[in-house]
Amino acid sequence: MKQLVAVVFTAMFAGLAMGAEAPAAAEPVSILAPVTYAVEAPVPERVRQECHIESQVLDDLHETLAGKGMGGTVVASAGDGLVLKVTIERVIGQPGGGWSGQKTLTLGIALLRAGSVERTTSLSYATKSLNPLARTCASFERASSKLSEVVAKWLASDRLASKTAGAKPSPAPAASTSSN
Repeated sequence: MKQLVAVVFTAMFAGLAMGAEAPAAAEPVSILAPVTYAVEAPVPERVRQECHIESQVLDDLHETLAGKGMGGTVVASAGDGLVLKVTIERVIGQPGGGWSGQKTLTLGIALLRAGSVERTTSLSYATKSLNPLARTCASFERASSKLSEVVAKWLASDRLASKTAGAKPSPAPAASTSSN
């Protein structure tokens, strides 16, 4: 019996030491569709028309949350349970690919439970391609993908904190990141 307990603890420690997360039976998070632009969001019209950032963000969030076992079902109304409401707050960057400079995407994220806001954050990701021939939309696709990973970490930090007795949800990960 002692050997069995030792083997179990060794396996648990080895998994945690190698970066494996303990399985969690947390409530799945849905994503409210459509992702929308904030009323006064600065977005170059050509970028809005060509890149379809709202669809890209929704697809990336769905893929990321589903892949991490956190839910990711796309829903049309907040309803019951946990739902992410995503708003595109800012899109900075001109068409012209790598020649036209840095591209920045900022998302407003609200975590709703049964339609009521539980917590919010605003996340930005800036990217600049070193390839002057890179497509503008590819830069925003990269930003959307990276931001969906940050959203998943933000959600996971809340889940971890809620499992700890008396703990309050931890703050969001760094609100601004960048990449080359």
